[in-house]
Amino acid sequence: MKKNYNDYLKTNSIRLVPTIDNLYFFNEKDLLLDREIEAKKNAITTILENKNQYELFLKQKIRRPNHDIYACFHPFNEAIKAVYPFLKKLQGDVKKDDVILNLWDRSGWLTTLLLGIFPEQQIVTTWEGNKDILGYKGFHYWMKDIKNLNIIFCDLNAPLPFKDNSIAFSIGIDAFHRFDQSLLLEELTRVVSDNGAILFPHVHLSNAEPEPFFERGCKQIHGSDYEAVFSRLSKVSNWDGYVFSEPNLFVENDINKSTEFVLKSEPSTLDYNALVALLPKSWSNQALSSFSINDVRNVGEARILVNLLLNIDLNQQTVTIDYNQFEGAVGHLFERHPIYVERIKLLDNYQLSDLATKTIYLSKLGYTINEICSKLNVSQNSLLSELEKLENLGLLQVLPISYNGIRLQYHIMSQEYLIPKCEQNIQDLWQKALANFSKRTAIISLQDESEFTYEDCNEITNNIITALNNSDLKPGDKIIICSRINTESVLLTWACLRMGIIIVPIGTHLPADNVTYIIELTEAKIFFSSQSYFQENKSIIKNIKTILFDAEEQEFDEKYFSDWLNFDRLNTDSFQTKTILTEDIAVLLFTSGSTGIPKGVCLSHGNLFRSGQLITDTFHWKIEDRFFVLGGLESMSGLRNAAIAPLHIGASIIIPKENNTNNLFATTDSIDESKATILGSNPAFLRQLVKYKDKIRGNLDSIKRLMCTGNNLTNSLRNDIKEAYNLSILNYYGLTETTGICISQRATDNYLEEETIGKPVGCIAQIVDDFGSLVKKGEQGELRIFSENLMLGYYKQQELTQNTIKNNWFYSKDIAKYTENGNLQLLGRKEEVIKTAREEFIYLDEIQRFISKIEFISDAFVCSYIRDDSEKIAAFLVLKKDFLLTTSALKNEISALILKNLGKKNIPSQIQFLSELPYTENGKLSKKQLINGLK
Repeated sequence: MKKNYNDYLKTNSIRLVPTIDNLYFFNEKDLLLDREIEAKKNAITTILENKNQYELFLKQKIRRPNHDIYACFHPFNEAIKAVYPFLKKLQGDVKKDDVILNLWDRSGWLTTLLLGIFPEQQIVTTWEGNKDILGYKGFHYWMKDIKNLNIIFCDLNAPLPFKDNSIAFSIGIDAFHRFDQSLLLEELTRVVSDNGAILFPHVHLSNAEPEPFFERGCKQIHGSDYEAVFSRLSKVSNWDGYVFSEPNLFVENDINKSTEFVLKSEPSTLDYNALVALLPKSWSNQALSSFSINDVRNVGEARILVNLLLNIDLNQQTVTIDYNQFEGAVGHLFERHPIYVERIKLLDNYQLSDLATKTIYLSKLGYTINEICSKLNVSQNSLLSELEKLENLGLLQVLPISYNGIRLQYHIMSQEYLIPKCEQNIQDLWQKALANFSKRTAIISLQDESEFTYEDCNEITNNIITALNNSDLKPGDKIIICSRINTESVLLTWACLRMGIIIVPIGTHLPADNVTYIIELTEAKIFFSSQSYFQENKSIIKNIKTILFDAEEQEFDEKYFSDWLNFDRLNTDSFQTKTILTEDIAVLLFTSGSTGIPKGVCLSHGNLFRSGQLITDTFHWKIEDRFFVLGGLESMSGLRNAAIAPLHIGASIIIPKENNTNNLFATTDSIDESKATILGSNPAFLRQLVKYKDKIRGNLDSIKRLMCTGNNLTNSLRNDIKEAYNLSILNYYGLTETTGICISQRATDNYLEEETIGKPVGCIAQIVDDFGSLVKKGEQGELRIFSENLMLGYYKQQELTQNTIKNNWFYSKDIAKYTENGNLQLLGRKEEVIKTAREEFIYLDEIQRFISKIEFISDAFVCSYIRDDSEKIAAFLVLKKDFLLTTSALKNEISALILKNLGKKNIPSQIQFLSELPYTENGKLSKKQLINGLK
């Protein structure tokens, strides 16, 4: 309860009112016995304490959005904007700690606005009961921690629970005609001080009927009747009564931007909505003025609210007015607000600037003006100039809104739930997963047929954290994980991310020189390895502490994982973990560089958190889902899908037997045995499923969602999978530098049969020409991404980072185009690069340069080609004369040299020897002729 509640609440009734935090439940009070009050309070407390379930509901609401169209429109329409001309005057009148009363707040917007405009005053918001958008749980969740706010649930058809003259001023939007007007007026004139204003925005008048006509309901009387009542009241009080045309006030504030206008009542207005007011007589000779961006105090800490009822396409940088949005609800709404449509008419087909585009994206993430300036590296003056232009057009508002307030309003408008920035890390995610899903199964290991609940995993990772502490590892230190995915590697990953240790997962196929380079570059403290990898590569990792994952037969003297944990002697209660920040580095994922030197992509906790959330939201993962793990932790999809995404929703991961992962039939048998529901795949794997469908048969019957990452999928492969298994392939796209997924198809899409990668998710995706200018829909160009989920940079490679991310855009080097349906289609690559099923890049120029240096090669060309929906490598070679080895021996020697120097993934699928390469008359190589000659 607030320390100064006695200043304005009727203290004799507090004892009889259930009160929890800053919520007062006058509508739940019982005047008979104190024990009944306690019973009511206990019942309400039970509702409010279920915060985690309420948050899960908010997170998943986007899956089946149900927009309250009027609540979406609330911050922008003439009803709210009619209040704005009074704001500056009221700011000057109120004193610190004065109490402001907000009646009947349908969406929370007016509370949010008042808290921002009057930060040193006490705001009291009333609401009827546990219903509509903000009920008990809603107000408690969003607003319980605001120090200068109290929420009072009460019946507005009953006396108000406030002392006489305790309120500085009152605003009751859309309320006066809903309740007992005589009683409400009597009560407000009692509790509001004589020099305070009483404002009733959006009062339904009977002065005129709407055109076109629609039922408005409630108690409608003529403006002249209000005038008569106010005339009598004026004779016995310090108030004068006014009936203002709501559209006229909107025009003065939003369109005319009036520097001052005289207060004049319009009781006979032909408008059917009014702002009815009782104002102190001292106001009668004063003029009001509009409120805009220039009137915002401490504007650097202000935030931006964008009207999402407008069709804002950041990918094409356009704004249009689409009356068919939300199944025609926008058109229905705008018909009822013609003055607003007149206000925004210049926005139809409006072209946004690059700065405006990025700013709108960041505004929906809750960033302040100062934070946006910092992220975009622009001056405050430049940004404010752009925002003032957009505010004058009616696209957005710049206001001193709190972070929670902006999150609430964007959730109401979009149904998307923005998780607080401070919680966007794996440490917090782990704690919420434990709180919500402790008894749910987290890991199902087919290796030893064991299962672990989230509670079990928490106990084990606590032990691992203690072991890491005992190994003198600190937050920010690095460990390398080199193994096929297994239970121990996943648990180790979770423990490191909880502790703030940076994980460096690498593939077991990496060439020795690359592994040595990564060890030296990262200065890793421990190398966690599978026994099989250690057996073949002992010499590579001899200078770093090595721990081997457990195996059935432990053959080496090195310490094994279970011995390292040493459960019997470690005190699992003794460890301490550092508070993890969203921007802290979580993982280094190494991809091949164009020079043969691996690039370490730095990804933050926030990157991983948001990527996991995008996967579960986009593909509608559910708590009962079981994800079958095919990829390794060294790839973005393998790491995220196995170790991050399940934590968001409480799903399980299924880890197959290590020796089964390269066997299609063993894999599908395991899918059937474990009843997996989600499968992540690539086109090559899918083609194998089609090829052997008669042998696999019903082994995929449990799969409900089939995800595919990599490339455009052919219609034939989609149709074959649909025919064989009755499954639709959901394709998605993302690079390690974009933390994986940034473009995707959804199950609800209407164009899954298209050869596309879907639509942008969580990002802006644009197609640009060589000069960075947008191309038209249907035209091809380079795909670039702007996102909060771009990598932090390449590890210790600042110049390379700056060449890749330019002006906050990540340039993918992929050639793409938008289809008419708004889907993206990949067409090729700006540079000859191949992406493998493991999400690694193969640079063809690197292979060609290497082959060209082989002593018996006189000419070489390396390119990619498509076979069975997979991208493969072909090498066309011309030998030096008089070379005697057979073709077969030559191919084997070339492959061996590539394996030793570049790694297995760089070995071409086809090597052909020609007498000469087919060059044209102007010196260009005929790639098409070569590919057509392939088998």
